[in-house]
Amino acid sequence: MASKSLRDVIRRPVSRKVLWGTLDRALKTENASDLRSGVITGTALLEVGLERLLKSRMRRLNSDDETALFGPNGALGGFASKIRLAYAFGIIGPVTRRDLAILNDIRNLFAHAPHNVTMKNRRLWQKVRSLRIVETFTQPGGYMNEDFVKRAK
Repeated sequence: MASKSLRDVIRRPVSRKVLWGTLDRALKTENASDLRSGVITGTALLEVGLERLLKSRMRRLNSDDETALFGPNGALGGFASKIRLAYAFGIIGPVTRRDLAILNDIRNLFAHAPHNVTMKNRRLWQKVRSLRIVETFTQPGGYMNEDFVKRAK
């Protein structure tokens, strides 16, 4: 019974306000543990959203079938499996698949590293910079590019 109630907590919808607040705190923090929890939480929110998207394209499942498919040991229990299936069914495109896979790699780093990871790690920063939204915002003429910010002032 306890595991069902915990599953309900995981699958509870999250508002945009909560999502953006979590990401905003994670990006602004200097504390490595806050960054870790922000990355893990933000990615978990994306995973829940992707799971809901997949379920919206499926027939209604009873709780046993849903657990067998999406539970911890199910075929779609992990974020990577959900990403692959969403791409295979044409729910997401190649750019989104690539970005979600990168975010999953980043989440795994923060979740499993035995030490605190910061954005000063060069390989981590290269991964972050390869995300399409970061490329878009930081390319010349992009929103966060230094030239753009200088012109805006």
